Amino acid sequence: MRAPRVALAAIALAAATLAGCGGGMRISLFTTEWVDDGGKSIEAVRQRLAKARPAIGADVVVGVGSGVDKVIGEPLAGGAKWTFAHALDARPLVTGSIVVGTGGGELFALDATTGKRLWARPTGGLKVHGAGDDGEVTVVTMSSGTGLGSTLLAVARDGKVLQQLETERVLGTPAVLGGFVGPRPVA
Repeated sequence: MRAPRVALAAIALAAATLAGCGGGMRISLFTTEWVDDGGKSIEAVRQRLAKARPAIGADVVVGVGSGVDKVIGEPLAGGAKWTFAHALDARPLVTGSIVVGTGGGELFALDATTGKRLWARPTGGLKVHGAGDDGEVTVVTMSSGTGLGSTLLAVARDGKVLQQLETERVLGTPAVLGGFVGPRPVA
């Protein structure tokens, strides 16, 4: 199985948002170094998105119990109630068929119907702004270490980081479809 690729759906529009990419790289919106491919690149994106289907969301209720160290979930269509013991810094987010949470210096994802931990990554103290999921890739936007921007993190189901971008803009909840990400600036 080929690993999903994460790309920004409209790089020309996202270039202004992502002007502060990591590694000192700068994207110039009006660069003269690009080559016109006659629309082939955007047609490839259109074809890939035409085949993509939004992830089916989990029909589950999620809460926090035992102070702030346990996530509790219960499928609304029947199924076993589950619990996941973990320190929590904020209310967990349900996106698609997963639950994203932070606590104890860790960002983690759970299967929303079973509570099984899918992956975990260190947060470095960053706070989550939003999360999106398309069934294969989970994208999380977090505050930056400086407080002046955001970090966008794309993670595969197996926990492999597919992409990490830093920007000077504050990003909100990302939309994810077919491995393409569309972060929404909030400021």
